[in-house]
Amino acid sequence: MSEPGHAHATHVATLLAAAVALSALGCPNPNTYATPRTTPAGKVSHSIALEGVNLSGDVTTENVATRTTQTKRESVTLPTLPSYTLRVGLASRADLAFKITNLTMLGLDVKWNFVRTRYFDVAIAPGAQAAFSNAGYIAYLHGPLLLGVNAGDSVSFVASPGVTYLTTGVSGNGSTLESLTQTALFGRLGLGINLRVSKSFALQPEVTGLQSFEAGQVRFITFGLGFNFSNLPRYGDDEDLEEDEDGNVIPRRSSRRDPPAPPPPPAPTMAPSNAPPPGPTAPPTATAAPTVAVLPPVAPIPVTEARRDCRYQCFQGMRGRLESQDEQRFARIIRPTMERLSECAGGSLGGAVAWFDFGADGKIASFRLTGPGADTACGSELARHWPAAEYPGPARVECEERCGGGL
Repeated sequence: MSEPGHAHATHVATLLAAAVALSALGCPNPNTYATPRTTPAGKVSHSIALEGVNLSGDVTTENVATRTTQTKRESVTLPTLPSYTLRVGLASRADLAFKITNLTMLGLDVKWNFVRTRYFDVAIAPGAQAAFSNAGYIAYLHGPLLLGVNAGDSVSFVASPGVTYLTTGVSGNGSTLESLTQTALFGRLGLGINLRVSKSFALQPEVTGLQSFEAGQVRFITFGLGFNFSNLPRYGDDEDLEEDEDGNVIPRRSSRRDPPAPPPPPAPTMAPSNAPPPGPTAPPTATAAPTVAVLPPVAPIPVTEARRDCRYQCFQGMRGRLESQDEQRFARIIRPTMERLSECAGGSLGGAVAWFDFGADGKIASFRLTGPGADTACGSELARHWPAAEYPGPARVECEERCGGGL
């Protein structure tokens, strides 16, 4: 009669051998290391994850001497190889992911973020992963629903309930491996926290469990830490931005008035000419270069107590928010104009936006104002006073005034 301790060691060793064999062929990896929001359209983001897996199931052993079998539930935890994901933005709320999970399986998924608010997001991300070897093939079809709660600009809590379907053609060397790779339908639930360190780098610890709907069957728990970088989804103030037809990031049409067309340039003036009427041999009459009227600078008005908390956020194209020193420089340039615009709007605070277009030479090519007071005669006159600004171009910079202490 075998000792209980020896029998338990045999069970664990059997399950461990099966787990190693299954890992070599391909463990299921349901972790997404992503929030419901998608990679910006036309952009690419990357994710690298360090992971492990816990495998539990019913282990059946046979006692040759007594010709009896014993079934016992055991579990084993193993580290796995890293996983890599490349995401490509297909549209404003859809992206496509290509995956190499644990360096053993190939996979892909399509994510559609059909609900997006400042505090709550929902997406579906159907996908598949598969591997082939001499032992056979194994494939997983994943159907998660991604739920995201945004606790500010830098943190999101993510849940991923759903189902996973396993189909396989594995020829195991023993009953344990075969029992762990039967075709089955699994319920799944994942939990993760997306920590945005910067606009282009985030960490996401995540754990996801798969449980067969059949009693006593295998359970997989995958845990890992994802490192996401490059063109990540936008949050906070960035979520109110969209791309225009030139690829520049501008305020969304749903949340802000479309900027008016830039005013037409003044008509060129011709220099007087005293040359004689042209004749067969007379040289052509010279003309002066077009001139643009120079308007006097906008004088600042006294800063009221209510305006002392007004600040400016400036963005440029797909680069996002400007560096601090550039943003401060633009703030100094536009503050007098914004103070005058506030006066045009009867003292309105915040919401005005200054738009700069810079040419390839870094010189300002056009300037316009939107927001409170911009559509008044006073605001139209202000828009004719182009600030003395330079910035590497071609580029579009927009600066929004925010009053009341929130940036």
